[in-house]
Amino acid sequence: MKYLRLASASLFVFSSIFMLHTSGANATTAAVTVGSTPVGVWVDSATSYAYVANAADNSISVVDSKTNAIIAKISVGAWPNVVTGNPITDMIYVTNLYGGTVSVIDGSTETVTGTIQIGNTPGGVGVDDSTNTVYVTNSSTGVISVINGQTNQVISTVRAGITPAAMAVDPTTNQIYVPNQGSNDVSVIDGKTNRIVATVPVGINPWDAKVDTATGLVYVSSNSAQSSIYVIDERNNSVVNVLNGVANEQNIAVDSNTNTLFGTTSGGPIFVVNLSTGQLSLVAAGCGTTDLDVNLATQILFATSSCGNSLLVLPESLLPNPNQRTLAVSNTTLTANVGTPVTLTTSGGSGLIIPSFTVTGLGCSISEGQLQASRFTTCVVTATNPANGYYNAAISAPQTFHFFIPQSTLTISTAKFNGVAGAVIKLKTTGGKGSGSVGYSVVGANCTLSGSNLSASGSAQCVVTATKAASGVYGLAVSVPITINFSLAAQSILRVANHVLKGVSGSPIALTASGGSGSGELTFSATGTGCTVNDQLLTDTSPGKCSVQVTKAASGIYAAAVSSSVNFTFTRK
Repeated sequence: MKYLRLASASLFVFSSIFMLHTSGANATTAAVTVGSTPVGVWVDSATSYAYVANAADNSISVVDSKTNAIIAKISVGAWPNVVTGNPITDMIYVTNLYGGTVSVIDGSTETVTGTIQIGNTPGGVGVDDSTNTVYVTNSSTGVISVINGQTNQVISTVRAGITPAAMAVDPTTNQIYVPNQGSNDVSVIDGKTNRIVATVPVGINPWDAKVDTATGLVYVSSNSAQSSIYVIDERNNSVVNVLNGVANEQNIAVDSNTNTLFGTTSGGPIFVVNLSTGQLSLVAAGCGTTDLDVNLATQILFATSSCGNSLLVLPESLLPNPNQRTLAVSNTTLTANVGTPVTLTTSGGSGLIIPSFTVTGLGCSISEGQLQASRFTTCVVTATNPANGYYNAAISAPQTFHFFIPQSTLTISTAKFNGVAGAVIKLKTTGGKGSGSVGYSVVGANCTLSGSNLSASGSAQCVVTATKAASGVYGLAVSVPITINFSLAAQSILRVANHVLKGVSGSPIALTASGGSGSGELTFSATGTGCTVNDQLLTDTSPGKCSVQVTKAASGIYAAAVSSSVNFTFTRK
């Protein structure tokens, strides 16, 4: 919401990105006369009360939207401009442009309970109801005032860009988005630290901002001939989309329940954007519309109109029906065997998703979302999601499915189902039909498949599946998986290789080995009274015999190996 709203002639430029619909009939069901020059409105969805800022007579009109009756008129500061509230505390905040103040209204009594001095030209105001913190823009100084909602005291200030006007607060992330009209960007404030954490460039004269907490997207209008609505992703604070449509957008509102954006256009008609499809509609709703808000509980839109000093009531159900998001048959596998049902799936659509399907093709039928064929054929399927809520019906593009005659059972007929690491097992199959090629896939640690050759780089359990491709009238055939086990290979014969097997007690003999395979570590062991091995040196502390073995550890494709025992004889010195 901007700090000053002026009605003016409007030029409408429509981009080809949008589908444009116009509503010639006036969608308004009621026009409630309020005060002089209504320029701002906020709706409390919990109470269904609408608070209207009447700039020229310095008042707030309180409208019970259930009855469209004015239940209170409250005097505030000079030229009240923007109004918002905290639905948790039931406190309403009004910026007074010429008075440099914020009026605080208690929604339970509809009386002013406080006036907060802010500074020059207070404009936009937003509330983080999760922290009970109020944020106010000062357009002439570029400063954001931070107010404690419990004490009504200014507790901090944050310098934004040039001419900040509006305010959008996300209480789920504690982030505040401030469009800066003079610097053509959006300041992002971290509400936990009250510091600027990002500055997001947008188009010329960014005017208003609204957060869709359901999607984490921020929408920023542009009051210029650019005809742009900028979409900022809160996750990375960058522009992720630009919706082009109407020139000179001003104030906007978002209904996250219907995924719809509403906006005013320099005193012209209200525009409506289906955020799922990008469809744009224009609604004739009187003249001089300046601000708007939506009751999220009832899906009723309220707009201030300066022409008749009135609050316009526009049920969303009477607005032009938006198209659903693009509906598609979303199956990724489009081939099947005759007699095998295919469960049909869809993506897209809006509102209530209850698609129905139709099919054309010889031998094709659909029952309870299952597509079947009684012969080799091609089936063309179309999905329809019915009109529901505010949405028109949606019809998908046709999707083609191919049905084939099943092959005979495909079986892996390999001669060996056990092998040794490092050796190759040749895979073979029996069964199947047609000329389709046969391929194999394998799952398992240390398993390697090259064409039809299976091998392993270590001990392994390899689960192999064969596939025979579709060909002619025959569909794809897949075998039952089989398991082929690989054990480690035996090393070549390992020996204690010493030629001299006699020694003197107390004098060490260096042990050697031959044979074995791989890179495993050699370890010698000895048995016998007084026999020890240290660093491959055999020592006997007393005369006698020592029985020695060598072990080579497993490595790579090889299992561990142990040599035969060799006896060494030690005599006295």
